[in-house]
Amino acid sequence: MTQTFKALSAEQTVRRLLCEEKVLVLFHARPDPDAVGSAFALRRILESCGIKAYCLCADEVPARLSFLCEGIQDDVSPESLPEEMEDAPAVCVDSAAPGQLGRLWDQFGPRIFLMIDHHGRGTPFADGLIDPDAASTTFVLGKVIDRLHKDGQIPFSTTCCPKDIAGLLYAGLSGDTGCFRFSNATGDTLRYAAKLCDTGIDTAEINRRLFEIKTDSQMLAEYTGYARMEKLFKGRVTLILFDLDTQKKLKLSGEDLETLVDVARAPQGVEVAVVAKETAARTWKVSCRSSNDFDVADFCAAFGGGGHRRAAGATFKETDKDALRGTLLEALKPFFN
Repeated sequence: MTQTFKALSAEQTVRRLLCEEKVLVLFHARPDPDAVGSAFALRRILESCGIKAYCLCADEVPARLSFLCEGIQDDVSPESLPEEMEDAPAVCVDSAAPGQLGRLWDQFGPRIFLMIDHHGRGTPFADGLIDPDAASTTFVLGKVIDRLHKDGQIPFSTTCCPKDIAGLLYAGLSGDTGCFRFSNATGDTLRYAAKLCDTGIDTAEINRRLFEIKTDSQMLAEYTGYARMEKLFKGRVTLILFDLDTQKKLKLSGEDLETLVDVARAPQGVEVAVVAKETAARTWKVSCRSSNDFDVADFCAAFGGGGHRRAAGATFKETDKDALRGTLLEALKPFFN
């Protein structure tokens, strides 16, 4: 029997949070700016309410995003969990399906009592505040902040947010909108960004760190990805396959491959970009981006993944890159043949 979870309002979400004395904040593996920003912003929000909080992820925070959690928490691995937090219930942010949590799911899945997210497609695993129209999970957290302020639980709202929290919220918003270049950068998105800018945060520096600074190994990954990129279905679809052997040969980490999807979506005429990275033996993380009406969230949901209409992902189990390529092409063929 399929379990049905409740959609919660900001008011209901706040009530549930305030019932707890301590909370674990879980965010998805291979974290992006919105995952890190929303997790650590929620930690700071909970602490402002007198609730102890600790952030956990299956993977380390990438070096390029470490500035977001600097001075808050150095280690997000389950092994770093303080003894006093070992029995704490959990909230999950920016994760649409259990598989996105990686190894955290087996250890902490049963104690998740709340989801806060903005993905329209996925596999819900708890009651949650989920707004598919929001540009980022940090946008959804703005509703939580304003509700807490209205109820007198915290002395600030989104219009007068402390800089440390505002910076985290802005980073997630900018990260998930591609520095406000994507179609999810609506008027509401920009008005929310303006509120955060007015707190005095250094938005130029945040965006520089998120989008401009690249290591030599990251540029090598982009160069290699471009050289391997296939144009399929008369150039309407691009595909980059990056196996473990290549990563080891070039001494590249998973973090170095994070911008490959930007390489795949850049060529003129591309409607859908697909990047597949082997993360473990016969396990592939596939990221999809769409520039038209093709719903990549629906496409990925068919493989147990999720996301948004124009940005989504899924995990595939295939013996090698040729087998994965065949699976992806077969799935895409009805739409582009």
